Amino acid sequence: MNLLRNSLLVVLLSTNLTSLAQIPEDVPHPDNNTPIDLSKPFDLIVFVILPIVIIILYVLWRQKKKNK
Repeated sequence: MNLLRNSLLVVLLSTNLTSLAQIPEDVPHPDNNTPIDLSKPFDLIVFVILPIVIIILYVLWRQKKKNK
């Protein structure tokens, strides 16, 4: 029983350590991200205005293609 408990402990600890070792340091990951701040012009343009413009252009392009 003691051997089983020790081996289980080793497996759990090694799995935890390898999963922590897999996080790259130079790329953003979930624990250091901040929410979008829509008071900044760049965030507003990139995350709100640009997607709306792309959707409108896509709909217009599809209508034009359908009418041809």
